[in-house]
Amino acid sequence: MRNLLLSIIVAVCTLSACTGPGYTIKGEASGREGNVILLTINGRNIDTLSTAKLKDGKFTVKGSVADTSLPELVYLTLEGGMNNMLVFFLENANYTAVFNSEDPSLSTIEGTQSQTILNEFRKMSKSLNKEGGRLQEEYKNAKEEGNQVKADSIEDVYDALADKNAEQEKELLRANNDNFVASFIVSQKMQRADLEEIKELYEILSENARINRFGKEVADKIAKLEVVSIGQVAPDFTLNTDKDELFSLSQLKGKAKVIDFWASWCGPCRNANPEMVKLYNKYHKKGLEVLGVSVDKNKEAWLKAIADDKLPWKQVIDDKSSDNSPSRVYNVAFIPHVVLLDANNVIIAKNLHGEELENKIKELLK
Repeated sequence: MRNLLLSIIVAVCTLSACTGPGYTIKGEASGREGNVILLTINGRNIDTLSTAKLKDGKFTVKGSVADTSLPELVYLTLEGGMNNMLVFFLENANYTAVFNSEDPSLSTIEGTQSQTILNEFRKMSKSLNKEGGRLQEEYKNAKEEGNQVKADSIEDVYDALADKNAEQEKELLRANNDNFVASFIVSQKMQRADLEEIKELYEILSENARINRFGKEVADKIAKLEVVSIGQVAPDFTLNTDKDELFSLSQLKGKAKVIDFWASWCGPCRNANPEMVKLYNKYHKKGLEVLGVSVDKNKEAWLKAIADDKLPWKQVIDDKSSDNSPSRVYNVAFIPHVVLLDANNVIIAKNLHGEELENKIKELLK
């Protein structure tokens, strides 16, 4: 009797393992054939979690998530169609997916509360990008026509639109500040936000949302940005110059100093170089110094760009090979990235351009 009871328990446990909690993704991709692939992307590594064959334009993907502490960001795509990809957090739940082959931006996936939040955030971003693209085209046309009044008006409309979008995103975060998706959204926003914006968004998150991986990434970003925030002494660094000599930021002497992060392949950087040259020539004798920090991988291209653009100031190259490289320490997310220092290497401003940069330089040279 005891052995019989044990065999029944084992059988029940085995059955539970086979039919326990898991995920099911049911969807359609009209007019398509082949496989649907569920995968993860970590850096350059792509791992396939599951595949399902399309039959009459429909598919079902099944599996289970072992670690449910923090759902993993995954990608659902059609075989041979990486341009049509659904991004979502995989939980042990039921999902409904629809691929739109004619317009991938209309492809959808739904199924969890977390996904609803993520979809709403993406909807806001798409709306801003779409309208922003239209306004950008109008702004470009106005500038080409020489109509500065119209260009300024369009810029004001975009700024108002961006402000409204930012407030809507904050409302979404406040309503869901305990959900892990909220910390994920903030981690995405921080890529192009300044320190004060990131701190404001981080404050919205609950303690629970701050302790997951995404929340910790945001906290780490804030700590790193505070090191190079306005009012802090700029961290020193030493790199090779275009003359193959070592040069340190602390060696740069001047009343006003500009650290200019750039690269030969960066169009906006090259377009900005003539303006920086004008500033340098105008104020160098009064105490302005510039240090160009290139993030080029191709040394020859870097040297050619220096010569072609006739850059007269000291140049160094940052290969970003370590966590202590200047572009990492200074959290350079995009280039050109300009940091303005005073005579004592205190950070005065960041990413000022044109008249704003010149006015700040003049203040420091008084």
